[in-house]
Amino acid sequence: MFFCISIAKSKASCISGSVIHPPPFGLSSFLFIAIGVVMRRLAGTTSPALLLAFLPVVSGLADYTENAIAWMYLTASPSPIWGDIMGMATTAKTVSGWISWVALLGGLVAIGFRSVVRRFHGSTDPA
Repeated sequence: MFFCISIAKSKASCISGSVIHPPPFGLSSFLFIAIGVVMRRLAGTTSPALLLAFLPVVSGLADYTENAIAWMYLTASPSPIWGDIMGMATTAKTVSGWISWVALLGGLVAIGFRSVVRRFHGSTDPA
């Protein structure tokens, strides 16, 4: 979503609505905490899997980068290099966001599977 303000007859200044309040910001906080808790429960406190919790932060930073580049692209000279860089930032944002959700959902499935296996083995042990 873009908001445009007419400055002169032939010039308009546009700002992305997500610059004002990026949607990933609130979600990033939730995902950061949730992935950290899930990975800590699965792999322990010293596991490198805890680094997966930083993926939502990467996604949020990539969103800010994308917005800044879009702003420069719209206000400065529309060079093709800005479009390429903005495409890379968009890809980084999308990929890190998807991997964040896959890590969270995969971790929750693994915790559930581990719980079912423990119950199953606990109820069938003759001891």
